[in-house]
This record gives sequence, structure tokens and C-alpha cells, in this order.
Amino acid sequence: MTLILVRREKTHTVILSEVEGSFVISHKVIGVGVLRILRLRYASLRMTRGCKPPDPGHSYTGLMRISADFTVVPDDFAKAAAPEYRVDGIPVVSFPFYIDEIKPGARYLHWEFVDPDSIPVCGFEWIHWSVANLPIDALMYDFNDSHALAIPPDFSRQLPAMIPEAVQGRNSSASKFLGRASDPAVTMRYNGPQPPDKDHEYYLQVWATEKPLPGLNQGFWLNELLHALRGCGEAPDSDGIFLTGRA
Repeated sequence: MTLILVRREKTHTVILSEVEGSFVISHKVIGVGVLRILRLRYASLRMTRGCKPPDPGHSYTGLMRISADFTVVPDDFAKAAAPEYRVDGIPVVSFPFYIDEIKPGARYLHWEFVDPDSIPVCGFEWIHWSVANLPIDALMYDFNDSHALAIPPDFSRQLPAMIPEAVQGRNSSASKFLGRASDPAVTMRYNGPQPPDKDHEYYLQVWATEKPLPGLNQGFWLNELLHALRGCGEAPDSDGIFLTGRA
């Protein structure tokens, strides 16, 4: 079993772990001393930690730094995902990434994962994933790791059970013009890259704020997130990276 994420509640601890390739949630009572020595590992990915994206693909907009162990989205999270990682043919297992150097005082995270290269294909920027009002203190810090915060793989599907106060927005699969099913497991979760014509450059942007953004409920639209950030009364910390999705 590989430990992925731990969240401590008042009477129990919620554990997201990997057992033989499957992600499971369990509720256990664990002593505080044990929690202090637990370490986050992504053994199933078999990647080298600490790999930074090349500078040309990275945009710096604040103190925060976003990074990943890859510059091309791995198959498990994209077009070549196995059938068990799909719902209605769409990849729904989200990729891991890291958040470092968050400004002091920030308490909530919000992000978007979009495809600007879809504009010539369908006429608009495809929304693949959006999250808002994720409490930073609900995530476990691994002080033995070089990264301050790690968003684990499959976080999108596990988020409602792990951290119910955080919300996920609708993606472009929810568009009335596409005629797709209205299953929230598809329309309000991560949808992996599936570029139809050529490799696309996808953009992950993360914001950090001191206060939660008001008026955002499960299934919000991305424009609502952007309006909330603009009107939040503070200057959010922010950073982003480009990741390639293979055709």
C-alpha cells in the first residue's frame, strides 16, 4: 500500500492510499506521533522528484511556484489512459503537481486547467478542470520532501469525500452544445487531455488567497471563478505551467 494523502478529522483520520493500482479511502484512528512521520510517496508513478519544467514553459506571476514531475502529461491522465481510468470514454484520473513558495497568509487554493490550443479546433478554450476554495490546512505537508505541498494523483475524484468544503467547477463536457451525458463524474471533475488534431499545450494556473471566494458552489463555471478572484479584495498569489498533451 502507498500512502497518498492524509486528512485529520476530530475523531478520525481519512486516508487516501493506493493498493495494487487502485485508489481507496479509509477512515482510521492514528496517533499524532504517527502522523508526524508519515511521508507522501507516488511509487506507482515511478518518476524522479524535483524535476522542474524548462523556463520557457513557465510563467512567473507571484511568489508561488507550480511544478510537476513531467512536461508531457503521462498516459494514465490523458488520451492513452486505460479503460479503468475513464468514464464514458473520458480520462478522469487527475495528474499530480506541486505548489511551493505560497505567500504568507494564504489559506485557500483555486486553479484552472485549460487548453488554449483548442480554440482553432472548436472556437473556444476547452476547460478541463477547475477547483476553488481548497483549504491549504486540509492538505498534509511532508517536511521530508523538497516540495511544500503536493496535490496527489486522482485528487479530482477523491476531493468530494476528502475535503467536501472545496468545490469543483463544470468543464467543457458540460456544454449544452456537445450533447454529452450530465454525469457529474465527468462534467464536474478532471477531464484529461485528448487533442484531436495534434499535440496541444495545456495551461495549469493556481491562485492562493487569504479568504475563501464567495458565491462558488459545486458545478460553478470558470467565468464565475475568474470574477470571484477579480472581486476578492486582495491580490491573489499565482503561478502557472504549460504541460503538453499528446495527440
